[in-house]
Amino acid sequence: MTSRVVFCLVSLGMLICLASLIEGIGFPGGGGGGGGCGGGCGGGGGGCSSCGGGGGGCGGGGGGGCCGRRKRETAVQPHYKADDTPCPQVAWKQLLEDGINENDAIASVNSIQTALFRRYETEQKFLVVCATADEAKAGDATANKVHFSSSGDGYCNVVKKNIWCQAVALSA
Repeated sequence: MTSRVVFCLVSLGMLICLASLIEGIGFPGGGGGGGGCGGGCGGGGGGCSSCGGGGGGCGGGGGGGCCGRRKRETAVQPHYKADDTPCPQVAWKQLLEDGINENDAIASVNSIQTALFRRYETEQKFLVVCATADEAKAGDATANKVHFSSSGDGYCNVVKKNIWCQAVALSA
């Protein structure tokens, strides 16, 4: 009788632990559906619980979503924004600073775009704009600041070596 009570308590404890683990990490979805030969050829992709392809149509099923390569770090990291935050993307700032060529906005654009592409490959596309921060226009480079408004975190502005550059993440 005592061993039966202990068994029930241990089983209950394990179920509670399992339930809290599933709640914490989420419950995996099922596999993908198959495509019929008449209409939509090819099956859907498999979910994490199946770790394989979906059902086969004439083209066969797609690959599973959780069994491939690990996803790369996302390019845009969320940050708190304020007026004094010209570059909330710390990783981009270093690439922009390294890519700026003194008094050459065109070479700076190409250098920065290449550096961003190498770092983020096909995961993220960028718009890069550079201009000469000409102090002679107003006597002070800060008077020539470009004013902008952003509803997101995917941007970075850097002024270095008399060149102003801005990188913006594109999403489409």
